[in-house]
Amino acid sequence: MCEYLIKISLDNAKLLKQYIKNSYKEIENINYIETDKIIFNKELRTFCVENKCKMYNKNYGCPPFVGSVDEVVNKVKSYNYILMYYFRYEIKDEEYLYYRKKANKIALEINKFLRQKNINSYHIGSGYCISCENCIIDSNNGFCNKEDYMPSLSSFVMDLNDLTKKLDLDYGFKENEVKFYYAILL
Repeated sequence: MCEYLIKISLDNAKLLKQYIKNSYKEIENINYIETDKIIFNKELRTFCVENKCKMYNKNYGCPPFVGSVDEVVNKVKSYNYILMYYFRYEIKDEEYLYYRKKANKIALEINKFLRQKNINSYHIGSGYCISCENCIIDSNNGFCNKEDYMPSLSSFVMDLNDLTKKLDLDYGFKENEVKFYYAILL
């Protein structure tokens, strides 16, 4: 375990953006801004609480396990930058999980790189956490691997429509297309 974590500067955020963009060609686009420019909408947590995706209280990447709205907002604000990227795939319905796992695998590789470089970061992903094969909540023979844990972007109540506009990232969707968004707090 490292004794210290590096708090990233603006110049390093630019370098990290370029490194990730050059290293992972499947990433459609990537950009960053200061976290104080993020708009939070606490009403977005309603989607989670009403269990629209059926993962509330069933996955460590979802509420209530990620913390209260105030806790996640404070978590985001404790970092200087947010680096956001996404994958775009043309798919058939039955391919959704395959491509989600493919995108998540790359996100985990990026997460591992950040840990190896001792960069103080926190990764947030599309949808509920799928980093472990079986979440401990769904199984008695597993555990939450906190290094690979990636909470849901939805649970962090960031206004993604506003955020993707500020980052000049495409947020529109088309038929037979899926996008998986990831954010790294730096």
